[in-house]
Amino acid sequence: MSYPDQTVQSPTTLGNWILLIAQAVDSYGVDSNVLFRDAGIDLTDIKNNQTRFPTALLAQAWQNAVQKTQDPYIAIRAIPTL
Repeated sequence: MSYPDQTVQSPTTLGNWILLIAQAVDSYGVDSNVLFRDAGIDLTDIKNNQTRFPTALLAQAWQNAVQKTQDPYIAIRAIPTL
């Protein structure tokens, strides 16, 4: 059943998480700007606390990061230590 009168919003992720991922990718010597651009994400406003990115694009960026860094555990390495 379709609901034409309702707007369905797709999930999003805060830009701060994207920044952590970009820093992890850069630490491997991979240009995060190119990696995210290839996933459809523009990092121009990444430091704006209100910036949100579609989660589907983030999933593509993770796949690109694993491929470019050859590290299947890069997601774990992107988590900041306390």
